Amino acid sequence: MRRVSRVVALSCALVGLFSGAASLDAQSRPRARTIANAHTAIAIGDFASLAGHAGTDNELELAIRSALASHPHVTVSPDASHARFVVTGSLVEMSHRVLTQGESEVRCRVSIVVADARGGSVRAMLEGRAGVRGGGTEAAMRRSAMRGAVASALRSIAQVR
Repeated sequence: MRRVSRVVALSCALVGLFSGAASLDAQSRPRARTIANAHTAIAIGDFASLAGHAGTDNELELAIRSALASHPHVTVSPDASHARFVVTGSLVEMSHRVLTQGESEVRCRVSIVVADARGGSVRAMLEGRAGVRGGGTEAAMRRSAMRGAVASALRSIAQVR
């Protein structure tokens, strides 16, 4: 009989423990949302250009700076010592093709890495893609496609912890 009562008592204790843990988890969820909605300081790191596309590293950096500056939950930090994360990136693909007389298409794919400013642990690897069709200059279409790809990649930056 004692054995049965001990088993029942232990079972009740375990049920209480697990329900308490579930309660704690439910209590911590609002805090997680608060952290994601808080302003996060992000520094800008190094960028790599695609072979055959000189100067695209500068265009990529400008596109990322612009996208981060306009993000409601991000503050762009001038240096990594005051930032929580460092963002680096590279242009993975940039293609241009002529569709018809006077109309062409530019496609762009970027890869962005979000790492801890202290220690360098990778927190997220983001990829974005975009394409532009029209009759504009190739340079303008390339910049537009890159801005779209960066915006696509950074869409979930506020969820990085």
